[in-house]
Amino acid sequence: MTSRKKPGVAFWATGTLFVGLVLFGAYAMAYFWTVRPSAVNIFAYESLPPTLELVPEYDVGGNQSFWKAVFAPAHRIDRRIRPNAWVEDCWTLDRGWGRL
Repeated sequence: MTSRKKPGVAFWATGTLFVGLVLFGAYAMAYFWTVRPSAVNIFAYESLPPTLELVPEYDVGGNQSFWKAVFAPAHRIDRRIRPNAWVEDCWTLDRGWGRL
């Protein structure tokens, strides 16, 4: 008869950490695959030159408000990591007001 040790705390902690990282990675990849910036608001007086604030739109079917709620934490982190991806200058010297 062989005596086998039951898995200890380190085994379960490692397994839980691995599963958590896989789920987080899948969530982050789903966000980056589906999100695209879309222009909505103009802040003409808050910054010079004026800029457009870009908001997320998701390239998946269904209700956009559902996807905005699901991906709100990822979008908040994305705006801190890549702030320039979510703001666009309105004024260009060769065309004047770019998107207006």
